[in-house]
Amino acid sequence: MSDINPAHHHRHFVLLEGDLDACLDHFFSLTENLCQPILAAPDLDIFHAIKNPQLETCTKIANKKLKQVLGQSHEAVFLDIEAGLSASAISLIAGTIKGGGVLALALRDLKHWLNSIDQEQARYLPWPLTSADAKPNFKEYFLAKLKLNKIQHIKLGTFTSAPHALASIQKGPKDLIPSKEQNQLIEAIKTFAIKANEQRKTSLENKSASFVLAHRGRGKSTALGIALAQLNQMSAEMSVAITGPNKAAIAQLEKSYFQTLDNSSKTENLAHNLFFSPDSLIHSPKKLDVLIVDEAAALPLPMLTSLFGIYKHLIFSSTNHGYEGSGRGFGIKFIDYLKQESQRFNTLTLSEPIRWREGDALEAFISDLLLIKAQTNEEITPHHNRHHSLEQTHTLNLEKISQSDWQVNQQALLQCFSLLVSAHYQTSPDDIRWILDDPSVSTWILKAENQLISTSVISEEGQLDPSLALAVAQGIRRPRGHLLPQSLLAHEGHLDAGDYRYWRISRIASQSHLQKQGYASELLTKIGQAGTENRVDFLSTSFAATFDVVNFWQKNGFICVRLGTSRDQASGCYSVMMLKPLNAKAEKLSRLYQAFYLSNLKQNLDRDYPDIEQKLAQALVQTGPNKDQLDYIETASFKAIEAEKDQHDLKLFAHHHRPYETIRAQLYRSVIAKEKDQSKEMALLREAALNPLKEANFTQFKLHSKKAIDKALRQSVSLHLL
Repeated sequence: MSDINPAHHHRHFVLLEGDLDACLDHFFSLTENLCQPILAAPDLDIFHAIKNPQLETCTKIANKKLKQVLGQSHEAVFLDIEAGLSASAISLIAGTIKGGGVLALALRDLKHWLNSIDQEQARYLPWPLTSADAKPNFKEYFLAKLKLNKIQHIKLGTFTSAPHALASIQKGPKDLIPSKEQNQLIEAIKTFAIKANEQRKTSLENKSASFVLAHRGRGKSTALGIALAQLNQMSAEMSVAITGPNKAAIAQLEKSYFQTLDNSSKTENLAHNLFFSPDSLIHSPKKLDVLIVDEAAALPLPMLTSLFGIYKHLIFSSTNHGYEGSGRGFGIKFIDYLKQESQRFNTLTLSEPIRWREGDALEAFISDLLLIKAQTNEEITPHHNRHHSLEQTHTLNLEKISQSDWQVNQQALLQCFSLLVSAHYQTSPDDIRWILDDPSVSTWILKAENQLISTSVISEEGQLDPSLALAVAQGIRRPRGHLLPQSLLAHEGHLDAGDYRYWRISRIASQSHLQKQGYASELLTKIGQAGTENRVDFLSTSFAATFDVVNFWQKNGFICVRLGTSRDQASGCYSVMMLKPLNAKAEKLSRLYQAFYLSNLKQNLDRDYPDIEQKLAQALVQTGPNKDQLDYIETASFKAIEAEKDQHDLKLFAHHHRPYETIRAQLYRSVIAKEKDQSKEMALLREAALNPLKEANFTQFKLHSKKAIDKALRQSVSLHLL
């Protein structure tokens, strides 16, 4: 049998049911002619008891390390799902399989599996919930999608015959032969670069950008590598560089680059010759005609805007099916930014798969399972006069969907999740499971004329056991879930924060064409009313702080109670936590939390957040409905309360595990209170308290590691400030 061309064949996809050794035997028979199979599972120990010698020729990868295979190509993958079903694992591995290859999922007994404890599900359940408290909604959803997509299901038994081996797969040709669509992209990139080079020689250089978007398997990185090599061959004067999240992310681009060059053996490695890290390009700018940013969605948005601010001509490339790095919302937001800031901008796309045949069953299943092709509803476009309420324009209805309701609300799941993927960074395939399986999560939908307008996902948090709350404050315990109360305990030292009920707004989004018309605010108002009826104490939220987003929440009555101490890797922003009290007791408590926050921020903002933009800094000190707060934090009565709390916070640092970054203001006030004490023993504390976080010189105290500094500071606080 002759080898097959992967681009001309569909991939095989099968569910195997039976003993692990029987499933592996079937898989090995099926893949006899395929190269180096991959074996994956939540825990690789399951393969240790299997005596089959073919296991020795396989690469074994635990689910948690499957991100390492992104950008690679495989012919055969065996994924055991008996111990846990991971949407992310299936999504990651499926995209690496060539046409003519196979993905085999395996489990022991389907009926038992459906109701057995699932390791993957347990990761999404907050304290004190266990799998016994949750229904297997995602598993049922998964099996329904298998049946709907007519995926082959093989029950293995004593009389099951061995399968026919799949045909071997052609190795790639020595000379790359791009498709017609790839050729069009290559020519467009070359034209862009040539124009950029010509403009650089004139005084009329304008900003220009191209954005390359494609689903996985379309040959985007290959086309970029070919274009880069051809530009290299065309002109020695052409100055082009490439950047990305890391060197591994550009492996396919590098491979196609060298395959295209006439004399690659004499060319230095791309990583040394053309690849630069994003940080180095920002901090040590190069003279470039064109900068190519591959896998752009995996880089923080502020980093991308910094690169765009430094370089004149850029090509950004990203996968656009919604789960690569930042999600589909990345493309929408960043393309809008580029359109506004560029004098010349265009988008380039690839739609034809080159690693498998069009109409591939595995791709269709993954797309259906993970709602990748779900389209948000663009038909309803209500407009209202500013002087009329939303209700006067359309009747707005609120629906709540809980864990037990999703099986009869499949269409709502598709619409809501598609909208959330479009709007939010870091949306993951596993978020579908979180929404379906976590009993503490509910999804709220605002509709007009039966059309989805806005949606929000809420996590119920709080009401921790007193002993658990204290352990959290001391840094001893970090139970699953309960983000807001845990952070208020562990980072702010509010020892009563675990007592209350919170509805945390985990996600909120409106249709893109209906944004800034008040619908999300209307949804929040209705959720707040429902929270009051359900005796909830606070609505809460935590997000990457930008001026517009902070301003939105403040307009809806939320107040800041915590600012994170480091920038988020994906968004490039500091996180902020906000509360909205729903009863009188919660209102009194939130005023006190806000007062502590404002007093600490007054001390820390200029010193520890010098890089925060002025507009955002001003928003972070807004008091909202508590108009007199800035005056209150200067009163003697508050200073007395604060001094007592400072002592509690410093004890949590000195005697337990409170992070140093969270007691900076408390340390400053305590050191200043002892400013007359210029003793040698206080010198370390003065150095820490009086200098910006990253500028304190601890080497003068012979402290050279973070661990040593932390230990010395805890000892000094205990000896001299308590």
